[in-house]
Amino acid sequence: MPKKFVVNASPLIILGKINQLHLLPSLANEVVIPHGVYKEILAGSPGDPAREWLKGPGKAFVREIGPSELEVLKWDLGLGETEVLTFAYRNRDFIALLDDRAARKCAQTLGIKTKGTLAILVLARKRKLLPDITTVLDKLEQAGFLCVPLPSGGGQTPCK
Repeated sequence: MPKKFVVNASPLIILGKINQLHLLPSLANEVVIPHGVYKEILAGSPGDPAREWLKGPGKAFVREIGPSELEVLKWDLGLGETEVLTFAYRNRDFIALLDDRAARKCAQTLGIKTKGTLAILVLARKRKLLPDITTVLDKLEQAGFLCVPLPSGGGQTPCK
């Protein structure tokens, strides 16, 4: 089944920091970046690789989403998360790419499919788009991506 992604700011920022933004269009038949996410990233740091990418090749993926869904607005999330989830709520064949815990909880409640940044990297590895996942995971940690213990216990983190 073809993959379609609607992407929030944090996966874009993180993938930019580790020089892997090119993976998104390589992994999906369609990529949508809501205009609210675009605005959030452009308002950020001038040296941010995601910001520069969105001014160039990434601009082709930016779309206006329209009015937000009331069911999503009830969660009082940020503009980017709200637009990502509104789009995914209306377009059920899209997967919402986001890392924010509250946004993922909203998505789960509304029956929206989600993936996070780590899942994108794992998918890229499975499709042989990343020859060495260990190096990428090291860069991920260096970029400040927080790795949390897996729920199964044992103190393992998904980054190692």
